[in-house]
Amino acid sequence: MGTLPSAGTVIGDGFVLEELIGHGGMGAVFRAKDKKGSVVALKMLLKGQAEDPQLWQEAAKRLRDEARATAKVENPALVKVLAWGDDNKFGPYVALEFLIGASLRERLSGPAGALGWRNVSTKVARPLLQALAALHEVNVVHRDIKPENIFDSGDGSYKLGDLGLAAFEGREAHTKTGATWGTPGYMAPERLATASNPLSKAGDIYSAAVVIVEAVAGRLPFKGRR
Repeated sequence: MGTLPSAGTVIGDGFVLEELIGHGGMGAVFRAKDKKGSVVALKMLLKGQAEDPQLWQEAAKRLRDEARATAKVENPALVKVLAWGDDNKFGPYVALEFLIGASLRERLSGPAGALGWRNVSTKVARPLLQALAALHEVNVVHRDIKPENIFDSGDGSYKLGDLGLAAFEGREAHTKTGATWGTPGYMAPERLATASNPLSKAGDIYSAAVVIVEAVAGRLPFKGRR
């Protein structure tokens, strides 16, 4: 397995790594600075972190798709993509705006628990649906709406991020390995029924509704067998 780049490493077009924020699977997220000294979140897919080359190639494509999909949309409710590219040594990367707040999942898992309807209405539901409307206007389907991918912007309102599974409406939901991508508890029933169902905006709306219910009630609306 490959090794993680260390603090001070220069990635791609002049991004200097400062601190590892998170690491899992084939990738990692670092706090970094660009050429102007602005702080960014640098999301990287690292070479040598996967035993299956085909899975790595698929993940690399999804990371690049995330950058292209998000770059199509200018909306304050979406985590902004600032740049993307490929580092010859470490692999592809995406530079995102750096948010100091926690994810919605961290908020719901904390001691305060659910947010309550009024807070959810203004701080979660409204920006989430605005972000989806902007994506759907250019026929981009997020397909992985869940609390882990919704982030506190620092002022108490939330932004939608992580378009690593995004695709254009009408494409089939599976990759060439035959896997269906998404998180089961938040996926529409038709997505779970068969991997060959084409992607649709309706699936995103279903997932958003599940997130909104969970943010209000502190639990998923449906609980099935694991």
